[in-house]
Amino acid sequence: ALSGAHSIGFGPETAPTVYMVADPTCDHCRDLWLKMQPAVNANAVRLQVVPVAIVKRSRDDQTAAKTAAALLSLPDPARAWADHVK
Repeated sequence: ALSGAHSIGFGPETAPTVYMVADPTCDHCRDLWLKMQPAVNANAVRLQVVPVAIVKRSRDDQTAAKTAAALLSLPDPARAWADHVK
């Protein structure tokens, strides 16, 4: 099911794919993405990030959902994700 989800790809398409379901406002998700970068940069894996909205700081906070949607809608979502998590 994840292969059909809207996602942001990092690394070569020929490498084994690792799917990461990540909330763009989650510190743990950001840390995991950063820890995956050596494997991505070594072309050992292709990381497909599936942005989701999980973290809610309050009942009315839709920040995660808006951020996930915005990242997917930009012309270069990979760059936007990388800039966002740094």
